[in-house]
Formats: sequence, structure tokens, C-alpha cells
Amino acid sequence: MPRYPGKVETERRKIKHLCTLCGTKLDNNYKYIRCTSCKDRETKRTKEYMTPEKARKSNQRVKMRVFNAYGGAKCRCCGETHTEFLSIDHIDRESIDKNFRSGRKLYHWLARNNYPKGFQVLCINCNFAEGHFGYCPHNKDSSTWLK
Repeated sequence: MPRYPGKVETERRKIKHLCTLCGTKLDNNYKYIRCTSCKDRETKRTKEYMTPEKARKSNQRVKMRVFNAYGGAKCRCCGETHTEFLSIDHIDRESIDKNFRSGRKLYHWLARNNYPKGFQVLCINCNFAEGHFGYCPHNKDSSTWLK
């Protein structure tokens, strides 16, 4: 696999209608900036690199790091420890901006931003109850919250 050329070389190759990786001449009708063989190699390498199983494991590792940064893999409300049921909760709902993140993107964003304050680990039931009712039944007297 040829080494990636620098920015100047890449631009020069684009102008001359050459493959930006290997420099071979491209047809005038060819709409891509890489020749077919370089494009195929790149696609194959990308597919080999991140299989669905590898992606799942990588996401699970990030999720566990986030849980550990926010007090461990345990629901802050009810104490649930099965990681399949745990999620991250925004403590201050008013501070959620228009770039709201959830799911996998949220975990990666938290890791990239050094685990900012304002988040906690809750199980999915406690998280739903907090968001929907404004409180969790685990923290309220069970005879009064149904009324």
C-alpha cells in the first residue's frame, strides 16, 4: 500500500486527474479521486478493521470506562448492577443544549470531553421514571407516588 501523500501532492494529483494515493492516470470520465484498486484496498482494510463484533466490544469498553468515571457500574438510585440495564442520565435537564447526544454517541462524547459533571449512572427504569415523572419511585413512598 502506498504511503499517503501530503496535502500539496494530493492537490497536484487532483488537478492532473491522477489517483490521489498511487498517482496512476484516471479516465477523464472517472468521478472519484482514487483509482479502483486503491479504493478497493481502502474499503477492504476498513471492513477488516472494524467488524460488527469489534465495534460492539469497543463500544462496551467505552461504556464501562464512562460508568467507572461516574461512580462505577451501579445504578445510583436502586443499586442495579447488570450493565445491560445501565445508562447515563443527564442530571440537569435545563443544561442540555441543542446538540443533544444520546446512546453510543453520548458515551464517546463523555470520554472525549474528560467526563464532565452533570451526569450519573442510572438503570433504564430509574432513568425513564426521572425523565417522565420527574422522580424515581425508589426514592418516593410507594403509597403516595401513585396518587
